[in-house]
Amino acid sequence: MKTLYHVSYNPYQPIQSFCPRIPLQRAHGEDRTTPRVCVSTSLEKCLLASPYTDELFAKDGYIENREVDLMLHQSNGDEFYGVPFILYTFHAKEEHILSPEELKEFVPDALETDEHWITSAISPVSTHYYLLEDAFKKDGTWKYFYRKLTESEFTSLVAVDETGFAIY
Repeated sequence: MKTLYHVSYNPYQPIQSFCPRIPLQRAHGEDRTTPRVCVSTSLEKCLLASPYTDELFAKDGYIENREVDLMLHQSNGDEFYGVPFILYTFHAKEEHILSPEELKEFVPDALETDEHWITSAISPVSTHYYLLEDAFKKDGTWKYFYRKLTESEFTSLVAVDETGFAIY
């Protein structure tokens, strides 16, 4: 068994079971045919691998694309300022994992991000809540500032009304 992690910026509802799929957002030149759950070996490597993280702290603090809208959350007094995300932890069987070495021809940054693919359905063994407060590149390396939240703190940052409209 290997411990691996997945970051999701979709805070509406924690995922109970992950099924391999082809991600809508992929790196340029990344495989478009193999269903997978994209994971890595640490929270920081997940943030590095995410197609959204490097754009989250752009000047306007907002990203819009076909799959997800992300917005910096700011509460009264700046107590919680940043982007909420969920970190999922998996214990995966080696026979269901493709390693970065196996992926380097299909994922351009697989070795840098330590990206692995889980190729079978899997449920997380734990779920943790975070707030990404800042991300920037310094001396060629990405730096991340985040804090762990309780479930109630996280829930208070993300509200969904009865129509399904999400409010950050």
